[in-house]
Parts: sequence; structure tokens; C-alpha cells
Amino acid sequence: MHISVAFQTLVFLWAVLLGMLFGTVYDFLKVIRVVLAGRWSTIVCDALFWLFALISGFVFVLTVAQGDGRAYIAIGILGGMSLYRMTFSPLVYGVGVAILQAVQWFLKRFFVVIGKKTQFFLTILQCQTKKICEKAKKILSFSSKKS
Repeated sequence: MHISVAFQTLVFLWAVLLGMLFGTVYDFLKVIRVVLAGRWSTIVCDALFWLFALISGFVFVLTVAQGDGRAYIAIGILGGMSLYRMTFSPLVYGVGVAILQAVQWFLKRFFVVIGKKTQFFLTILQCQTKKICEKAKKILSFSSKKS
């Protein structure tokens, strides 16, 4: 079977892009792992990354490389990951951390407001319940005095 150099170059460049995608996925999982900060979060995030990498690498070799696994594909993936780590990783990681901190801030504020509104509602409900109970006692005591 004859494989042209142009086809091999194209597969290599796609492998570099796949490696950059691997780096991006790794950074997003790293942000999640740092935010959750636990042993199990590290284990789960690493397992998810390797599951993603194995499945997508396998599918890449089957589809793009037409089932022809060559060393240049692995070199392209590793090169893409290295290129990503040297160029985009600090930016993506910083943006990811900033987004999660903003979400965390929003959720804190949201639950504080919800908590205050709930507390206010419960206070009103408690006052109304007391008034209803007092009226019910008066009515019951009045009706028991009549009989």
C-alpha cells in the first residue's frame, strides 16, 4: 500500500491539533481538580483525561490515519501538547480559574440573598401563624364559655 508524503503530512498536522486539544482538555480538568482540591478529584479528573485521550486517539488513528498507526502520529500528538503548554496553557488556565471564581462568587451571593429572603418569609409566616393561633384560641375559648 502506497501512502503519499502529502497524506502523512496532513495526518501529522491533524495529530498536532489533536495534541493541542488534549492540552486544552487537561487544563480544564486541572482547573476543576484545583477547585475541588481533593485526592478523589485528582483521581477522577486523571481517569477522565486518559479515557478521553485513549478513545479519541484510537478514533483518530482509525478515521484520519485510515487505521495506519505510525510513530509520527504519536510524535505529532506529543508535539501538539507541548506546543499548547508553551503557548496557550497559561491563558486558558487563568481564564478557567477566573470563570470558576466568578461562578463561585455569584453562587455565594445568590444563596445569601435566597437565604435572607427565605428567612424574611419565614419570619412573616411565623408572625401570621401566631396571630392565627391567638384568634383560634379566642374563638375556641369564647365558644367553650357559651356552652
